Amino acid sequence: MKRILKAFTYSFDGFKVVIKEPAFYQEFGLCIFAIVALCFLPFPLLFKALIVASHIFTLIVEVINTAIEAVVDLASPEIHPLAKVAKDLGSLSVLLAFTIVALFWGLALFLQYA
Repeated sequence: MKRILKAFTYSFDGFKVVIKEPAFYQEFGLCIFAIVALCFLPFPLLFKALIVASHIFTLIVEVINTAIEAVVDLASPEIHPLAKVAKDLGSLSVLLAFTIVALFWGLALFLQYA
């Protein structure tokens, strides 16, 4: 039980760090907006669940990207080609996660209004 409590504390510490990151903060705001909007849209429950899950997935990927950037900045404070590769790939993962969000929104809108 003590280990679980410590893990929760570490997770909360991580949330306090990531919520200060502009990219995460903006994506979190978008996620909240999308969830509120979904309450008023006549999409089937399955589409609503997929859209919410895809937004949460994007937040998870952004957290991992932020962690990658922090480790790269610590390990390589000077500009290095491999540091750029790591940061670029982290950024790409966020873009791909957003692509999933866009696909689910597009599919839901198309099937609802086509």
